[in-house]
Amino acid sequence: MPTLHHTEIISLPSLKLYEIITDVEKYPEFLPWCLSAVLLEKTDTRMIADLCIGASSFKGTFRSSISLTPCSKVEVNYGDTSKNTPSHNISFKHLYTRWSLEELSSHETRVDFYVDFSLSSWILNKMMESVFDKAGHTMIKAFKKRAHTYG
Repeated sequence: MPTLHHTEIISLPSLKLYEIITDVEKYPEFLPWCLSAVLLEKTDTRMIADLCIGASSFKGTFRSSISLTPCSKVEVNYGDTSKNTPSHNISFKHLYTRWSLEELSSHETRVDFYVDFSLSSWILNKMMESVFDKAGHTMIKAFKKRAHTYG
C-alpha cells in the first residue's frame, strides 16, 4: 500500500491554511486531476463531498467523509459505502488523507500531510504505485501555490 508523508512550514496562519484545505468546492480550480467537487453536507466537525478525478482514460467519482478539527486537523476517508455513493465509484480498498496543522507564529504554520491508499484491483494498484509519489508531490505543490496566492 503506497504512502506519502510530507512536512513543511508555510508562511500563513493555520486558519487560512485550514480554510484552503476545507474549501473542497474550489479544488477543481487548482488541483490537477480534480474535475469536479460537490459538497453534500457540512458542519463544524464533518463534511461529505463527492469528488470526480481523472487523467487520460481514468476517471471516477468517489465520496469523501471528512472529519474536521478546526484550524488543526482534516482527516479524509474515501469511498463511503452508503447506498447514496455514486455508482461509478472508484474501487478503493482503502484511501486515507490527513492534514495536521501546527501554528508556529501568527504567520507560520507547520503542515504535516499524509496519504495512503490501496485499490481493489491488483493491476491498478501496481500501475498507481509507479506514479503515486509524483502525483502526491504535485498535489502538495498545488496546495502550496494556492496558499501563496493568499499570502
